[in-house]
Amino acid sequence: MLDHFRHGAKLLYTPRRTWVSINESPYSPLKLAIYTLSMSTIAIVSRSLGGWMMGVPWSALEGMLFGLICLGVTLTLGLLLIPAARFARRPVNDGHALKLALMSATPVWVLSVFQIIPVGFVRSFFILVSLAHACYLIFKGLPVIFGTEPVYTLGLSLAASAFWILSISLSIQVFLGMAFAF
Repeated sequence: MLDHFRHGAKLLYTPRRTWVSINESPYSPLKLAIYTLSMSTIAIVSRSLGGWMMGVPWSALEGMLFGLICLGVTLTLGLLLIPAARFARRPVNDGHALKLALMSATPVWVLSVFQIIPVGFVRSFFILVSLAHACYLIFKGLPVIFGTEPVYTLGLSLAASAFWILSISLSIQVFLGMAFAF
């Protein structure tokens, strides 16, 4: 159980070596789900407390929606990476794609602790920094997990990064902004 948390912590600092050990570890959907749900709790609690400190009366609901949006986009990315496995040089199953997406979301969960800061532009800055680091982790993880060629690695990384950044940014800024503006 603690392997996923250990991998998540090491992934932030030594991604190449950590992706190798993640690739070699057995795929356990239950352990991966527990890791993802416990890490997404950081985003939910931090966003809720930050909104509460800003005086938003429905900050708990907004925090839950923020965490669910990040979780949903990350799972969708994992499902979109499954067809990308055809570019892989080695056999890849669905678990590899989900491990890649969910473990590379670690910076999003860890840096979401800064959502507690009650200043809007600081919150947005840390969301973008965490997404940029997550995209870097996908770039480093694709050749290890999928065994992709460098050309496909760059293309898949750019596509995944664009999907992740656009969908989370638009969902959070537009959807949550409109939902809680009234």
